[in-house]
Amino acid sequence: MDRELSNRGLTRCSEAILASSEIPSLRPEQSRTVHAGIDQKLASDRLHVTVDYFDNRFRNIVSFGLLFSPPPGCPLSEFNSFGAGTFFNTDWRRSRGGSLSGEARLTQWLTAVGNYTYDPTRVLAASERI
Repeated sequence: MDRELSNRGLTRCSEAILASSEIPSLRPEQSRTVHAGIDQKLASDRLHVTVDYFDNRFRNIVSFGLLFSPPPGCPLSEFNSFGAGTFFNTDWRRSRGGSLSGEARLTQWLTAVGNYTYDPTRVLAASERI
């Protein structure tokens, strides 16, 4: 076994892969959300309309990437790349858009309902892992 593994109190390569989640450069996730909407009933409560807007900003999203080579201190003979990976931060993501929903009571026994959401999510800045 490699000296680096034993210095960290690890006995097997699989423990080293699990311990890779203790990455000092991994930062906590942060987010900011703005949500506003209007909910209105019309035509003697036979028509119900809702309009919403949202703007979400996410920073330091914790992401997972597969390992295709062993981490430091793990011999290649003990490394199984199936399901092995590490965590990293995705820098900045934005999700903003809106939704429109409506409900119309057409008769006493028939109601029409519809909904549409527009949500173009974008990664604005990312590490090289993506």
